[in-house]
Amino acid sequence: MAARKFNPSQKAAILLLSLGEELAAEIFRGMSPSEVRTVGTALKQLGRVEQADIDAVLKEFLAALNTTAKGMNKDTADFAQKAIQLAFKGDKGQQIAKQLGRGPAKMRSLEITDATTLARIMQLEHPQTIAMILAHATSDKASAVLLQLHESLRTEIMVRLSKLEPIDPDLVMEIDQHILQEVERMGSLGQRKLGGSRKVAEILNHLDKEGLQLLEKIEERNPDLSEEIRQKMFTFDDLVLIDSRGVQELIKVVPRGSLTLALRGTTETIKNLFYKNMSERSAKMLADDIDALGPQKQSDILKAQHEVLSEVRKLEEDGRLVIDRDQKRQVS
Repeated sequence: MAARKFNPSQKAAILLLSLGEELAAEIFRGMSPSEVRTVGTALKQLGRVEQADIDAVLKEFLAALNTTAKGMNKDTADFAQKAIQLAFKGDKGQQIAKQLGRGPAKMRSLEITDATTLARIMQLEHPQTIAMILAHATSDKASAVLLQLHESLRTEIMVRLSKLEPIDPDLVMEIDQHILQEVERMGSLGQRKLGGSRKVAEILNHLDKEGLQLLEKIEERNPDLSEEIRQKMFTFDDLVLIDSRGVQELIKVVPRGSLTLALRGTTETIKNLFYKNMSERSAKMLADDIDALGPQKQSDILKAQHEVLSEVRKLEEDGRLVIDRDQKRQVS
């Protein structure tokens, strides 16, 4: 039987397999967590490895190792589990071992393809397929694609996305390859829980006014789902849910011009939130700048507020800002 062909991660996995659990554990200790997951997942998914495959990989690595029956017919899933637990004692090893093969499959097509091209490819796909694809995209990419799809599709896609179940990684890879082939044909190359109401809320947050309009349509179809999504959305008025330290961090990172314009179209409550987290002199200067702006286009104000909210999301992800979402639920 001819030896199988393997990708680099699988070859590294087979090399570890031939070394035994103790040596593999030493090598795992020198890897980053992401490398451990990559090689560990490859090990688990290899199945039972034949000696011919081990020999071929060892020759490619120019290794002078003894590959007798010791390396044949090993249970790679069990090997990965034991080796990783040996490398990382206690809960850390168990946690990484449990995650093998469960991480989300990445779609390379979403990283290298612009939103316009993706929308053109997706427009003829079933809404369920589109929902699955958008679940793997970043929220800004997903929102950009959504805006370019037919309006009649958007609500259906968002509802399906909110109810999306975990997806077989093989299916994800199959769709990813399909998109890549379509992109190449057009000449435009440039297992956690996916979807859910939080993903929908993140996408709608990026859509500003269009997001609120879409939320209203979702509410017409499913009021309970709309309320669940609304609870997870974060609007400019929700800045009051940020702790004082977070507001101070926000003031540091938002350009002064953007903050001034964003506050020009908001309530006194939000303005005072910023004033009280600044020195008296700085607060007075900001208030004077806001008054000096005069009337502004609503679209410019919304754009500035969107910039502020983008910084809020980044600071929250970095742990530099805390949002009291429980307070929002209690008020609602």
